[in-house]
Amino acid sequence: TGLNDPDRDTYRVIIKSIIILASVVPPELPMELSIAVNQSIISLIGHSIFCTEPYRIPAAGRVTVCCFDKTGTLTTDKILVNGVVDSEGKSWKPSELSENQRDAMFVLAFCHSLSVSDSKTLIGDPLEKVSFEEIGWKFDHQKDKATSKDNNYEGVLICRYPFNSCLLYTSPSPRDLSTSRMPSSA
Repeated sequence: TGLNDPDRDTYRVIIKSIIILASVVPPELPMELSIAVNQSIISLIGHSIFCTEPYRIPAAGRVTVCCFDKTGTLTTDKILVNGVVDSEGKSWKPSELSENQRDAMFVLAFCHSLSVSDSKTLIGDPLEKVSFEEIGWKFDHQKDKATSKDNNYEGVLICRYPFNSCLLYTSPSPRDLSTSRMPSSA
């Protein structure tokens, strides 16, 4: 049957198939498609939508979901921190963390794998970097020490346990130099 039949010439089967397809497709079809695309462009312009690639209009008829990224939130590589949420569901902006949220500040200040480059810029995971920058602390990588922007809080990293692939976490042990205690959340 068809191309698998050894008695049939493959070339003739392909040619006859093309002839059948050409006779089934009306000669007006390409022109009708062009008219439909042009009519779609005119309709879109009436709605203040400008199409830069008209050849994509027929494929757009199959689209069920369309996302627009006017603000760049889907395509940007910049992460914005909206807030910090505690275990009770209360939330704060990182800049609003106070004495009551001291442990949360220490989590943001020490639970990361950031380091400082030769040019004194933080390098590391983008989410950790943005979280640290958002609280406004300064980090001294050589002393493993972090200081709050108002110099009211200061901590030092006693030990950072490396990432454990079986447990899927890493663990720091910071000490709050202001109170000489280990923060409970870090």
